Amino acid sequence: MLEPVNTYSAKWFELFMLSINPEKTAREVEFIMDQLPLDHFLSLLDICCGVGRHSNRLASLGYEIVGFDSDASILERAGEDAPLTNSPQYIHMSLDDLEDFREKFDAALLLWQSFGSGSDEKNIRQLMSINRVLKPKGRLIIDLYHRGFFEAHQGSTQGERLGLRYTEHKHVSPDGRLRVNLDYGDTSMSDKFEWRLYYPSEFIEMAKNAGFECLGHFREFDSNLQSSIKTPRVQYVLEQKG
Repeated sequence: MLEPVNTYSAKWFELFMLSINPEKTAREVEFIMDQLPLDHFLSLLDICCGVGRHSNRLASLGYEIVGFDSDASILERAGEDAPLTNSPQYIHMSLDDLEDFREKFDAALLLWQSFGSGSDEKNIRQLMSINRVLKPKGRLIIDLYHRGFFEAHQGSTQGERLGLRYTEHKHVSPDGRLRVNLDYGDTSMSDKFEWRLYYPSEFIEMAKNAGFECLGHFREFDSNLQSSIKTPRVQYVLEQKG
């Protein structure tokens, strides 16, 4: 049974996902291809794939993709945008269901802070589940918030997207849990999210305990830029330990 955690409203998808510039997606896919060259990493599992903006582009470039998400409605959108040939296979399931998944992949993707909603114990179990669905020396690219950045950028900020003003409230607890409230002005709608954030050293150690070694940690989806506390997100490239 699917248990939604950090569910995203239709308003969130409209403002923050469906409005993403295609050039941004292209840059992220270029980074993925740099870290997962097609001649060595043909089969990819896109975990929490959302609307399939990475999966569909990667499939059009020749990768064999399986994507899954716990939101059936956005999987429909992913399927509608899929290439006509070599289309990804989309599955309705959650990250917790991965423990029962038996297929083996050359690599996996887990992007856009789609990890860390549970306890440390649950989070490491999920990493171990990902490890089990990879072939020997398989890789995982995981894109996470930098705990140090968000500890330095707490409080309330206002923004505007697609003509709608919103207020974002962020707080990081002493044990590293980020809580985010998004208020959408006079629409009476809001979204609430919570994640356990990690410093790079913390996450690399946890990944090691889950059977991975870290090949590098980057920022801005650029293989030439190491992660920094001055930027909000870290792209870790992990490889299954032999």
